[in-house]
Amino acid sequence: MTKVYLDACVWGRPFDDQSDKKIAEETAAYFEIAWKIDSKEIEVVGSEVLFSELEDISDENLREKIKLLVTKATSNVVRLDDEVKEIAIRLEEKCKCLGTDALHIATAVIGHVDFFITTDYELLKKKTCIKQKFNIDVINPVNFVRNLYG
Repeated sequence: MTKVYLDACVWGRPFDDQSDKKIAEETAAYFEIAWKIDSKEIEVVGSEVLFSELEDISDENLREKIKLLVTKATSNVVRLDDEVKEIAIRLEEKCKCLGTDALHIATAVIGHVDFFITTDYELLKKKTCIKQKFNIDVINPVNFVRNLYG
């Protein structure tokens, strides 16, 4: 079974303005991933970092919808502990991942995921370093679906 971590931006993609072609494609990929989660082909790892970031969504209705999606899909929630913080520091030093991005990747490392799925362009630019140093593939949802499921 493929193990993934979906970044907050991916969870929120279905609620973004779909008139942009790129956003619409990423949303379609999100729904394909959601279907694979429901059919138990994909296991989702979440984190306290993710839930904390979701609390920053100002629209309460939207925040609760996204939290419900994450809670329903997530099989394991990685706690924010000293080990996560130590890995995040190494990510900042080695791959220039900053702040919350480093914490998200660090929890994915602890959760032993195969793929970290994100729409964050800055994070995607660091995918080679993250793969080499921490053995996690950072990938856009569209490319994830194309590469794994055609």
